Amino acid sequence: MRWFDVKKTMILVDLYTENYIGELEAVLVERNWSDQIIYELKLFQADFNSIVDWIPYNETSHSENPVRILNLDLKWGADFSQVTRLQEFYDQLVMIENDYNSEDAEVYHAIKDICWSTLQHNNRLFIKINS
Repeated sequence: MRWFDVKKTMILVDLYTENYIGELEAVLVERNWSDQIIYELKLFQADFNSIVDWIPYNETSHSENPVRILNLDLKWGADFSQVTRLQEFYDQLVMIENDYNSEDAEVYHAIKDICWSTLQHNNRLFIKINS
């Protein structure tokens, strides 16, 4: 489900509420430098993890690489954490474009879209995993 709120000029993609309410949720938020939310993506944490699992894990990748952080469970938690290596994460998503399961297509494209939007607008991306 995607909607655009003209009053707030925010895009919301909610792949969570309709199917997974009560389960672990992942939220990705694009914020501009005035801290206004531009784009919000809500999804089931297992769906998010499924996409990340398709990205080859490299133990020697930068310590702030999102794939490394998620694979090692280093810092995502109840608070929003900024993705500081966004271009690297986006490039990793592009790299698996033909590899993920077809049932994950909607989730894959939603994650890739919010990353692309954040990069194109020179904004910041934050992730929160609710437990």
